[in-house]
Amino acid sequence: MRNKTKLMRFLSIFLCAFITVGCSSFDGLSNFGNTNQNYDASNQSNADLLGDMPLPNGARILNENTMMIGRGSGWIGKVYLSGLQKPDEVYGFFLEDFPKAGWTQLSATKSKSNNLLVFSKENRICTIEITEGSFAGPKSLISISASPKPAASSATSVTVPK
Repeated sequence: MRNKTKLMRFLSIFLCAFITVGCSSFDGLSNFGNTNQNYDASNQSNADLLGDMPLPNGARILNENTMMIGRGSGWIGKVYLSGLQKPDEVYGFFLEDFPKAGWTQLSATKSKSNNLLVFSKENRICTIEITEGSFAGPKSLISISASPKPAASSATSVTVPK
C-alpha cells in the first residue's frame, strides 16, 4: 500500500510538470520560448527590420536564435522564423514573392525534409531554408541568411593531371 502511495504521488508530480511544460509557449526550435520575445512578421517593425524581403503571413521572428547586423535592405546575418503554413506552402510563397520584390532566383532545392532557396539582388545574396516544424510548435521553421555578394574575381583555370 505504501508503494502505491509513492507511485501515485510521483505520477501526480510528473503529470503536473508535463501539463505545465505543455501549456508553455514552444518556439519549435530548441527551447521553450517567451512569446513576447517574438515579433509578428506582418507588423511594420519587421518590414523595417528585413526591408525588401517579403515574409509569409503570420511568420514570427524568433529573437533568441536570430543574429542581425543592420536593418532594412542592407542587413546581414541570419534570421529564424516560425511559420503558420506547411513547408510546401512557404516554399511556394518565397518562389513567387521574392522575384516580385526584385530578387533573382539562383537555386531551388526541394526535398521531403528540407527546402533550400538562394536569391540575389544587387549586391546581396539571400539563402532561405525551410523545414518542417514540430508537433507542438509551428508548422514550418524558416531561416533566412543574408550576406554581401562576393566581389567578382578573375576566373582561374586549374589543370588536373591525367
